[in-house]
Amino acid sequence: MNKHLTAAGALLASATMVNAAGLDRSGQDVSVIFEDGNYFQLSYGNVNPTVTGVHSLGGPSGDMAPSYNQISLGYKHELSDKLDLALIIDQPYGASVAYPTGTTYPLTGTTAELTSLGTTLVAKYSLSDRMSVIAGVRNQSIDGDIAITGGYTLTASDTGGFGYLVGASYEIPDIALRVALVYNSPIDHTMSGTENGSASSFDVTTPQSLNLTAQNVEQHRSLIGQATVFVTQLEQPIDAARAGLEIARAAGVTTILNPAPAAPLDDDLLALCDFVTPNETEAESLTGIAV
Repeated sequence: MNKHLTAAGALLASATMVNAAGLDRSGQDVSVIFEDGNYFQLSYGNVNPTVTGVHSLGGPSGDMAPSYNQISLGYKHELSDKLDLALIIDQPYGASVAYPTGTTYPLTGTTAELTSLGTTLVAKYSLSDRMSVIAGVRNQSIDGDIAITGGYTLTASDTGGFGYLVGASYEIPDIALRVALVYNSPIDHTMSGTENGSASSFDVTTPQSLNLTAQNVEQHRSLIGQATVFVTQLEQPIDAARAGLEIARAAGVTTILNPAPAAPLDDDLLALCDFVTPNETEAESLTGIAV
C-alpha cells in the first residue's frame, strides 16, 4: 500500500505549488483577529489553473488541473479592551488532478482529489498598545479519492485531528504597521477507507509551519502620493485601508473604495472616499436598505 500512496502523493503534488507538502491553499491565515471591534468576513475565490506536460514515450498530457473553489469565513469578537476571540473556518489543504481521457499519455484517465476543512478558535491578548500574544486550537479533517489508470483506487477520510497555534505581534496603528509571527503545530490524522475495494487505514500528518506576515502602508506614501487614482478594498485590515486613503486624500489623489468583503464602516473612513463601489450585498450592509 505504501508504494501506491507515494505515487498518489506525487500525482497530487504535480498540480500544486510546493508549499506545506505541496498542498497548502489557505496559509492558515488568522489576520481577522487583528480587525477593529466586532468583525465578520466571508471570502470566495475560484481558481482555474492550466497545467500540461509531455511524456517522451506517451505524448502530451492535456490540461490535468481542474478549476476549484476556495471559501473561508471568520468572525472576530472584542471581549474587552485587551482580549479578542475569533472563529475561522477555511480549507487549508487541497489538490485536484484529472488527466484527460483519450490521449496517449501514460496517466490518461487518472484522477486524484484532496479536500480539507479547518476550524480554528484563536485568542489575542494585548500586552500594550503595540504588543500582543496569540494562541488558539485548530481542528482539521481530510478527505481524499484517487483512481490511477490500471485499476488502483483509494478512498479515505478522517474524523478530524487537533493542533494548536501560538504567536506574537507588534503594531504601530498610526502608520498601519504590523508584524506577526505565528507557529502552527503539526496535526496527526488517522485515515480510514477502502483501497481497491478492501478496508484500509493509515496515518497522515499535516506539517508544522511558521508564518511571518508584515504590513506597512507608510513605506508606500511616496508611491500613493504620485498616483492619479488610489483604489483599495477590505481584504486586508481596515486600518491599512484607512491609512492608504488618508495618505491619498492628503496628496489630492482621487480615492475609490471597493467595500468587499462587506463590513461595518464608520463615517470618518467613508469621508475619505471620493467613490464607493459596493455590490448589492455590500450596499445593503452599508445603508441598511435592501437592494
